[in-house]
Amino acid sequence: MENRKGIRGPEEKHAEFSLVYPVYSRRSGGLSLGINLFLSEKVCSFDCPYCEVFPPVLPEQNLEKDFPFGASGYGSPNVTLSSNERDAFLISLEQQLRHHISLLDSVKGEGDAPSGRRSIRDISFSGNGEPTLSPFFVPALEMVHRVRMELVPSAALVLITNGTGFLRPEIFDALMAAACGEPHLDIWLKVDGATDDWFHRMSGSAIPRESLHEAFLRFAACAPFTVQTMVCSIDGALPPDSEVIAWEHFILRLCQAGQNEGGKESPERGSLSPASWEKSFEKGALSPASGEKGASLSCLQDTPPVRGPRRVHLYGKARPSPHDPRAGMAPPSYLEKRAASLRQFLQQNGYAHIPVEVFL
Repeated sequence: MENRKGIRGPEEKHAEFSLVYPVYSRRSGGLSLGINLFLSEKVCSFDCPYCEVFPPVLPEQNLEKDFPFGASGYGSPNVTLSSNERDAFLISLEQQLRHHISLLDSVKGEGDAPSGRRSIRDISFSGNGEPTLSPFFVPALEMVHRVRMELVPSAALVLITNGTGFLRPEIFDALMAAACGEPHLDIWLKVDGATDDWFHRMSGSAIPRESLHEAFLRFAACAPFTVQTMVCSIDGALPPDSEVIAWEHFILRLCQAGQNEGGKESPERGSLSPASWEKSFEKGALSPASGEKGASLSCLQDTPPVRGPRRVHLYGKARPSPHDPRAGMAPPSYLEKRAASLRQFLQQNGYAHIPVEVFL
């Protein structure tokens, strides 16, 4: 339910196709400001049965009002945009972001938000699809980081992703730079399935699981991220024991991949050379994928960064989906059991320090 400050409950997160939307998030632990790069349609490389994104309801005339060049085609990763169209989109996004931050800042001292949840906890790239598919993703990430540091420096910067962008070298490099560098981007990486069968059930995708997970392991060797796993039933069945065992072992492999030390073989990166990598940031700003600007990255300096998983999020289905009733809620006791099993497994293998959290 939306209150007078326009903050939506979780069930209304995607009630409109807007560029910026405030929402109370269970995993953020409070107020999250969402960034949606797909205004007119859902654009995603997965078709998850639990996905909460419904078809757009925003009238076309509103799209034209907000964007002087319209909105059709902005969501396509292959679309060629003029500089005027790109600038118009980014200007509109920045205006809306600043407006929402200003509006929500006034809520802090009022009673609209629950006690302790009145500050913006994070700014999160999520929205109606896979953010890394947007042709605006990299410049939008740079802009949002800049505005965040100016207006709400205590807020985290989050990307919620299915990880298919790791298969594109330019996105692999940009995300690694953002996670290791000044933006300290917290990448919430989807790992819903570790066997081919459950992966394809959960993703609805023909992308080879093995290729995608190999990219995850390469990324884990270079940068930190948060593992996020949706736990639900599909067609009335919870994940089989074989899937649970494979998933725990893959989480362990991700942890092990993050343990590269000096003198060992360097992890494979995307398309950028080490010299180009060091030029991915300049004064804290993420450069375009072409790597035209930059300063050194913290992950290439003397102090080695945290790499691989730094936490695991297990969360259950909590909102309606266009695919209902195919995906169903898992019992809370099942999620707790999965979390306890993973904690024990990680502890046995030397990773007791990695927190495993459950969100119902």
